[in-house]
Amino acid sequence: MRTLAALAVLAVSAAAPAQELRDVSISGQSLGGFVLPIEPVNSDLRIGAVKAWLWKVDDTQRLDLVGEVRISVASYEFAAQRALVWIDRIPSADGLINQIAIWFPDVDEPTRRAGLGASGKDLLVTASTRGTVSIKAILWEENSPPATPERGLAETRLQRHLASIAAGQPALRTIPRVEHPPVPPPPELEVGGTVDPAPPPTPPGAQSIRVRSDGTPILPPQGTLSFFGRTTTIDEATDTIAIEGSVLIDWLNANPADPQGSVQLTADRAVVFLEKGTLAGLANRTGAISAAIVEGIYLEGGVTATDFNYTVRGKRIYYDLRTNQALMVDAVLRTQIRRGIPVVARAAELRQVAADQFTAQQAQVSTSEFFTPHLSIGAERVTVSRQPDVGTVIEGRNATFRLSGTPVLWFPRFSGTAERFPLRSVSSGYNSTRGVEVETRWDLFNVLGLDAPQGMDGELVGDLYSSNGLGGGGTLRYEQGTQLGNADLYGFYDFGNEEESSAGRDYVSDKTFRGISSLDYQAMLGSELLMQTQFNYVSDPAFLSTFRQQDFAEHREYETSGYLRWQTGNSQFSLLGKYDVDNAVVNSYQLASRPYSVDKLPQVDYSRYGDELFDLLSWTQEYSANTMQLRFTKGTPETIAAPNKAFFLPEYMAPSPFVQDDLPIANAYSSAGYDQDLRARVFTRQELAMPFAWEGIKFVPFVSLTAIGYFLEGFENYAADADDYRAVMAVGGRFSTQFTRVFEGVNSRSLDLNRLRWIVQPNATLWSAYDTSNANDYPVYDQQVEPISAASAAQVGLTQRLQTYRGGPGNWRSVDWIVADVGVVVTDHNNTYQRNPDNPLHYAQSPLPTFYSWRPEYSQWGSHAYMNASWQLSSTFTLIGSGVFLDGSERTSGGSASDWLGRGSIGVAMYHSPEVSTFVEYRYVNNFDPTGEYPSDELLNVGLSYKIGNLYQLALGPQFDLGQGDFRSLSAQLVRIFPDFDFGIGVSYDSIVDEYSFNAKLKIGGPNQRPTWTFSQATPQFPSPWAGLIRQ
Repeated sequence: MRTLAALAVLAVSAAAPAQELRDVSISGQSLGGFVLPIEPVNSDLRIGAVKAWLWKVDDTQRLDLVGEVRISVASYEFAAQRALVWIDRIPSADGLINQIAIWFPDVDEPTRRAGLGASGKDLLVTASTRGTVSIKAILWEENSPPATPERGLAETRLQRHLASIAAGQPALRTIPRVEHPPVPPPPELEVGGTVDPAPPPTPPGAQSIRVRSDGTPILPPQGTLSFFGRTTTIDEATDTIAIEGSVLIDWLNANPADPQGSVQLTADRAVVFLEKGTLAGLANRTGAISAAIVEGIYLEGGVTATDFNYTVRGKRIYYDLRTNQALMVDAVLRTQIRRGIPVVARAAELRQVAADQFTAQQAQVSTSEFFTPHLSIGAERVTVSRQPDVGTVIEGRNATFRLSGTPVLWFPRFSGTAERFPLRSVSSGYNSTRGVEVETRWDLFNVLGLDAPQGMDGELVGDLYSSNGLGGGGTLRYEQGTQLGNADLYGFYDFGNEEESSAGRDYVSDKTFRGISSLDYQAMLGSELLMQTQFNYVSDPAFLSTFRQQDFAEHREYETSGYLRWQTGNSQFSLLGKYDVDNAVVNSYQLASRPYSVDKLPQVDYSRYGDELFDLLSWTQEYSANTMQLRFTKGTPETIAAPNKAFFLPEYMAPSPFVQDDLPIANAYSSAGYDQDLRARVFTRQELAMPFAWEGIKFVPFVSLTAIGYFLEGFENYAADADDYRAVMAVGGRFSTQFTRVFEGVNSRSLDLNRLRWIVQPNATLWSAYDTSNANDYPVYDQQVEPISAASAAQVGLTQRLQTYRGGPGNWRSVDWIVADVGVVVTDHNNTYQRNPDNPLHYAQSPLPTFYSWRPEYSQWGSHAYMNASWQLSSTFTLIGSGVFLDGSERTSGGSASDWLGRGSIGVAMYHSPEVSTFVEYRYVNNFDPTGEYPSDELLNVGLSYKIGNLYQLALGPQFDLGQGDFRSLSAQLVRIFPDFDFGIGVSYDSIVDEYSFNAKLKIGGPNQRPTWTFSQATPQFPSPWAGLIRQ
């Protein structure tokens, strides 16, 4: 197999100041002398085939590809058994441009949902790109292949296309005429008078009118008409020609280089009407006559008319060439918009008024090619026309959107392209808490009748929850170059009924109007300066945990901030300003750890990494200064819909005079010594390292110093021993090396092994530090500052990797057969920073130990062993496992493995076929609760994904709780794939909150417009625990 990263034979030369003009023969054998009228895109061209012939004609590189042809260009994917390719490079001010032409005798799209594709016969593709050209083939021949009929057809097709470019045929468009207002005459000059020029006339008020198409003839008057049928009757008296039986009429343009002017008609019967006296004057009555003398054509019985852009089928069609109109009865119009998506219009009466415009009465318009449309627009009157730079535009009045012929929505007017359907998705279902759910998503710009600005997309949102309320709003997303912006505006009218949060807490909101406003924007201001801004406001902490549970669980902190970062070389400077507008903590992980936010007013950071000192040392330095303050979340456990035990001790929740659910959360943290005073903090970290390397062995001893100072206020209320100044001094070393051995003779069909490479990577870290204070003495403002801690630790690890080749001739690839990463960490501070029962709201490290060798002071201390492993037994069968193992003497809790296992999982992923995949996983999570009130989790996850034919997709995902002996959750969904949309039904049950749901969802869009499948924004979509192993 031979691979060309780029076609080396393509060459260009600099243009001379004055170029000579030369005559170019349009033979279809090369692209030389032509510039394709296509805007170049930044894309690579990737070509793959079994066999390839490579030769050159003039400046054009030619390729003849045979067998398993795969071509990817500008996000388009093509698959065929044969293709011919022309590639020509031309210079430009922005670099070389690849002009590409590809001809397929028969092509299909390899993936329906990934990227763009096309299918059909006799397909010519032209493109213009900036990027590399790569070709992969098993067999090569660098000479011209023998002449074949397919090669002749390809060159003829390209010849026609280049001839149309050379003819300079303009695009079909309406060109406006601009009239300048008359200039007023100069005023007459009078002695002693004043010069007051006459005011210009008042411009007329702006008005909108609808203009008619440019009237392009439906059949070109120049050319010839040829006909064929079983019987032909010529009547000189009426100047008509009657044709019966398998009628075929070809209307050929006089210019053979312009195939767009040709029309083909077929029917059971036809009558051709000629100018009066035509037949009497004809000496030769053959099957071809001049098109200029034809006045009309009538066809009936299985009529088909096509100009290869539009195709019309009907019972009866009459072409009146004197009025330039065509009338069709019970007709079907078929055309294509950009990206190859068909548009089909069915009408009782269809009238063609120009070559690129049709009007219809009692019509249905669909992007389905079938006789019964799946998704269509039914309208009293419809106009289908082609507009430059837009595509096929559909306009209608009294429009009804139909699903398999059933009316579902009505609009007084509709205007837009078929690929920009106004309704994107609609979901309906029932939830045991929220009642009947209806969620709709609309194309914002389509509904408003506006063209979406480049790089911008928007949605209108409308929701109904019968037990809880009504919601509505919109989202915007802007992405252009280095700029990225998002807007999410959503309002909710609450009915005041009982609701349930993701924690399973039932509550009644005290707010009638709820919602969220979230805006963010980032851009590169030059090559080194990054700007980020965001604004967030949430009405109340419980809103997201009830109606946006996915965002509640996964979204980053909702904050209002501005950030600037200047980065060049190995240095970085940043400026951050951050303020809590709504005084509410609304993220799950924040409420579970620290229910407060931190204002930065502002913060300045400067860092340099890896500066070289004396050709021996590496110096890393970090500096930071800020003013900051804590902001406790507003609300009580009841208003944020969370369990009160998460914030209050039992003795604090006395029966009187307090009611525990009504206690503000701020009270609990104030009682624990937290405050909202303004403080200033300076921070620096300095590290010196001395890298050594010998015979592949690397050893890096290092020392570090971290110094922190607090001003304006102290922490005496939080911890009596807290000092305003703190230092952490550390010394350590890192060791690593690698050994590799290759076993050439290993070959096993049963294990799918072909050659074996064994990579062994030992590593170790020794570290010891001293802290002048204690990490538990400070409330956490930043995770990388206050929680740092000192200890003495040793870590030893070993990573082993066994690699082999799989795939077979022509598709060999290196894969990791077995990967195992194991290690042991020993430390002297196992329980120093654990939770203090006397004040559980103070900072404490996680009971699950973790060691970070790159910054040991960030570690969560505790002696432990760890393991991560995977074993790809075959391309379709993978075993995976991981675990954190304790020493068995500390941090115990209820559970079968609590004495020695902190966290662990083992599972298998199986790909039975391209249509069926399954997984099974056992997962253990130690909750470290010695009381047993919160037992450790032992879960068994099972998943099935099954593609049933080409039309159905089934997914099942039960989760069984081994500790409770019952199902924790169940979910199933079935999706039916239609040409224009997807329809799915899903059921789910969650025992944690005792909630069940049933949903049905319709998602509208072409093959390249379908988003990730989810049912309800209010219900979280749990990711697969083995998502990282799913093959792309």
